[in-house]
Amino acid sequence: QDARWKPAMTPEALTAWRAALNLPDFSGTTADFVAQGDAVMWRLHSHVVQRDGSLHLYEQIDQHTGLQYNAKDLTWSYTEVLAALAERELAIGGGDAEQWLPRRLQEAGSEAGGDGALHV
Repeated sequence: QDARWKPAMTPEALTAWRAALNLPDFSGTTADFVAQGDAVMWRLHSHVVQRDGSLHLYEQIDQHTGLQYNAKDLTWSYTEVLAALAERELAIGGGDAEQWLPRRLQEAGSEAGGDGALHV
């Protein structure tokens, strides 16, 4: 969202982002930021998806094994993922993030049997 609404990035900020992301060709465009966010979400998904198809989030992911551990199903873990998805929607011009989550929850409830609940 910052990349979409703020003025052009300073050369110093661009250098810092390139170093942080380890991407020398990073140009700092909205598309670049969305692509990096998508990469993080796909990586998270690869750690979160369980063999039985469930998607439970734990507090931490082991840096050596990639396995999740510690507290399971913390509310703020899910909140962060939903917030990131809402920000992505804004960044790509998808409208109002405040309306995005209720709309997605309604769609998920319809797909899950119409009870309005998000089934994880």
